[in-house]
Amino acid sequence: MPPKSKVTLRAQWLGQSLRDLRDETGMTLARAGEFLQRNAATVSRFEAGEHPIRPPALLALPRLYGGSDPRKRDGVPRPAVAAGL
Repeated sequence: MPPKSKVTLRAQWLGQSLRDLRDETGMTLARAGEFLQRNAATVSRFEAGEHPIRPPALLALPRLYGGSDPRKRDGVPRPAVAAGL
């Protein structure tokens, strides 16, 4: 069995930001997963910081959750910022 990867504070913060946006819109994990073509468990792991979120998903989810409202979308960091670059 491979060693369990450590959850970073940055990943937890990013995941919590995404979850807060999703909760504000009342969207389910299942709907977010459908949008990303992933299952709800994967989206849950993104939000818990247990699974790395790739840049395309990181850009897509705030658009889904915030629509055209930049105040909602801009609360989530861009991939380069999230990666610490």
